[in-house]
Amino acid sequence: MSSSRQARAALWLDKLLGEAPLVRALHHALRAKERGALALFALIGAYSLLALSTPFSTRMQQSQIAATHFRPRTLASWLVLQPLPKMYGHENRAFVAKTPLVGARLAPPARAGFEERAWWVNHYPARVGRFDGERASTFADDSVVRYVVVRTTYRDVTVYSRWVARIEGGRLVLAPEPVSP
Repeated sequence: MSSSRQARAALWLDKLLGEAPLVRALHHALRAKERGALALFALIGAYSLLALSTPFSTRMQQSQIAATHFRPRTLASWLVLQPLPKMYGHENRAFVAKTPLVGARLAPPARAGFEERAWWVNHYPARVGRFDGERASTFADDSVVRYVVVRTTYRDVTVYSRWVARIEGGRLVLAPEPVSP
C-alpha cells in the first residue's frame, strides 16, 4: 500500500470512528507498517465477519452446531470455529433416559421422580454424554444403559445427536444410537 493510500485510509478511519482505542491502534499499525499487528487486525476482522454471517448463513449455522456436537466436517473447520462465541446464540437441550428417547418424549419431565432428565446446556452440549460428576452413581451397575440425546437449535436449523452410554471394561463408552425409520 502506498504512503498516500495509507494516509487516506487512516484519515477515513479517524473521521468514521473518531478516537476509539482500536482505531488508534490500527492507525498506528498502518503508519508503522507493523505486519504482526496488521495480521492480528485482519484475523479479528475475519472472525467478526464469520460471527456476523451466522444469522444469514445456514451453512455457518450447521457448521457451528456440528462443532458443539463434536462432529465437525473436518478437524480444520472445528479449529477455525473455536474462537467464535458458542453460548447464547443456540438453544442446547440435553435428554437422558433409561429407554430410547423419541418424538414427544424429547420434552421436559412433567413430574418429579420421572425416569428421564432434560435440561439446558450452554457450552458444548455433547459433553453431557461424559456424565461428569455422575458417572459413578449413574453406572453403579455395569449393566446400566442410558440413552443420551442432545438437541441444538438456531433459527430454523435443528440438529440431534444420539448416543447409547454404558460401561465396558470399567470405561464409559458412547456409541451412536441406531435410529429406527
